Amino acid sequence: MNLPSESLAAALGQELRSARRRRRVTQKTLAASARLDLATVQNLEAGRGTLASMRAVLGVLHHRFTAQSNEQDIGEWLAAHRKSAGLSQQRLAFMAGCSKPSIIQVERGQGHINSLLAVLSALKLASTLRLDEQPKEAASGASHPAPAIRVIQGDCREIMRELAAEGVQFDACVTDPPYHLSIAKRFGRKNSAPLKGGEPGTANPYRGMASGFMGQDWDGGGVAFDADTWRAVYNVLKPGGYLVAFGGTRTFHRLAVAVEDAGFEIRDTISWVFGTGFPKSTSVGRGIQGLRQGSARYSGRTMPSAEGSAVPGSLLREMATGEWTGRTVEITDPDAQRWEGFGTALKPAYEPIIIARKPLSEGSVAANVLKHGTGGLNIDGCRVAGVDGTARWPANIIHDGSDAALASFRSPATEPTPRDQRRPTRQPHHTPSSGMDATSAPNKTINPARFFYCAKASASDRGSSNPHPTVKPNNLMRYLVRLVTPPGGTVLDPFLGSGSTGKAAVEEGFGIVGCELMPEYVRIASLRISMANKPPLRV
Repeated sequence: MNLPSESLAAALGQELRSARRRRRVTQKTLAASARLDLATVQNLEAGRGTLASMRAVLGVLHHRFTAQSNEQDIGEWLAAHRKSAGLSQQRLAFMAGCSKPSIIQVERGQGHINSLLAVLSALKLASTLRLDEQPKEAASGASHPAPAIRVIQGDCREIMRELAAEGVQFDACVTDPPYHLSIAKRFGRKNSAPLKGGEPGTANPYRGMASGFMGQDWDGGGVAFDADTWRAVYNVLKPGGYLVAFGGTRTFHRLAVAVEDAGFEIRDTISWVFGTGFPKSTSVGRGIQGLRQGSARYSGRTMPSAEGSAVPGSLLREMATGEWTGRTVEITDPDAQRWEGFGTALKPAYEPIIIARKPLSEGSVAANVLKHGTGGLNIDGCRVAGVDGTARWPANIIHDGSDAALASFRSPATEPTPRDQRRPTRQPHHTPSSGMDATSAPNKTINPARFFYCAKASASDRGSSNPHPTVKPNNLMRYLVRLVTPPGGTVLDPFLGSGSTGKAAVEEGFGIVGCELMPEYVRIASLRISMANKPPLRV
């Protein structure tokens, strides 16, 4: 392809930068308003990126090309100018030095900026920008009504049945349901017998698991494994609407079966890989030592150590709080010494995320999108931007940027290749980048650029006075709601918790209806969402 010169692309980037500065907007604010990541805006101002991203930025800044009419989008304007010049798409492609499919994409407002510049050059149109004569009130999603924002306390199944009876339909469902890591209800079935001896005060060694993850009652039971729960979600989603649901590695299969039994199509599974998981393993050798002392669980007993005796449970508490004293349990029994070093669990390093879709009502995705606005994924809005201007297709792996996670993506070019293995014909590039900020990924010997980057929830993600144990990071939730929700759409979260989905949806310009059973979390979620629900940006 005979692409325009780098100077022409750089000039367009300078035009975008000048337009932003005239509006007195930072790159970060512009990215949030245009529903893009910071790296995408930075690349656009360097003359790189997609036409779809540039249209979003121009809409927020209320700018357009100098010769472009106020009534026409970029693609419509170029198509009309081509026709007025008596040119076919094939002829214009020849003049611009690109392919006919590239011309078609540009006239649809898609494709790469290089293709746009080639068309402008061939049609002898300037790539300078001007301010709209009559700026729209809200360029981002201006044709859509103000999004609905509701937090409803109660059982999500009952609430969704009421919403379905009222004819309410949502564009997407993004939720983090209970993982049911407890065994209070075996296999999560409705009529399963509860754990015998699981009541407080009993001697059952599994009593600690009966109340759910970290002792939370809401994690017990099996609501997320009940197909009726997801059938209720199904009934309030538009045809083609997506369901995004987090799961636990030990119980994910039952969640997937319940979602599928409810009528959804499992479209994919995203693996969120992280390096900060803590192995919840039991030492076999230490267990044998305790067994010799008369209690496999050490309840109420002390354990000898080189630094003195300590209540056994304090070891885990110290590790959890970071106040580790360094005590090590003395293993003196011969059998215990023989089995020392054996455990019962691996270190958790990923969480699975189900991507499911309600079946289409029309014969194709295109027809379904035209009728309901649902059925497609926002690929361009979730591309992983690199510092070299590439915009990679979003993958089904997300990582947290930790050293442990990044080590999994070590480039083949930096590793010795065995003689019996064929070296790849194309080596991946080594430019560090991420889905959020192209400058944040460390270590040039690894190649994280292919995957969206999102660390686990920080203190700022969690917010003050938020004790919820499973808060998800804001950037991850914004990425997921942006991936599956159409412009101006409304997201449903039947397990709202402390409001991570709601906060992300509002910041992305979407509506949110969330259900939460626990009153204390309703208060926290409402506060977090209301703080995120600021008036739309006016620049």
